[in-house]
Amino acid sequence: MVARVAAALAGALALAVPAFAQAPERYVETVVLAPDGSARVAATVTLPRQETHALVPVPDTAKNVRAGEAASASATLVSRGDRRYVRIECLPCGEGRAIPLTYTVASWPGMSARLAHDNRRISYGIVNTTGDAIGMFEGTIVLPPGFAVTSVDSVDPPVTDATVALPYVISQREGRQAVTITERAIPAGDRVRVTARIAERGSLRVLLAVLMLTAVAYLVRFRDLTAIPKG
Repeated sequence: MVARVAAALAGALALAVPAFAQAPERYVETVVLAPDGSARVAATVTLPRQETHALVPVPDTAKNVRAGEAASASATLVSRGDRRYVRIECLPCGEGRAIPLTYTVASWPGMSARLAHDNRRISYGIVNTTGDAIGMFEGTIVLPPGFAVTSVDSVDPPVTDATVALPYVISQREGRQAVTITERAIPAGDRVRVTARIAERGSLRVLLAVLMLTAVAYLVRFRDLTAIPKG
């Protein structure tokens, strides 16, 4: 009876935790969005000490995965339940080896749906479902040419009065706006994510013009209503 219970628990754990459940020691990536909503991802995966493999969570639509040019390194897409990962393996591999990783995403979530004022809502970040802590994560998403952030809708973990610094930075990368999630450890089961609205700068100029015309019309109307009648 005890043996059967132990076997059942082992089976349940095997389903809950992916095979090769070893998160990278360090994971740094850059996502470059194209105007058609597709994306190219270039990353560097540093394997944990004394390990020859690591799992990296990736979007469900990730494809064209490659692990750099090294013959000893390989990258394979694997699924566990409803989660998708890239499994990096390196045999033989020196301690702390940093392995280049590239893949593509056919359609980045949120890029195809247009909101009011031609805005699009996108999210960027990582959910650590590997079963181990990611020692350090830093990620950047580069917006399509001509796009800019119009607002940040939410940040996870939430920003509170005790927050010392925002977990993200908005900057420029070769003339394109980018959002960077700053360096941080990601414990197992945790996430970091920024959800923002973006729009083409041409749309922003139109929106600003409409707002200015509306403001002017309101001021003229307010002046007429408050004018003192002559005589």
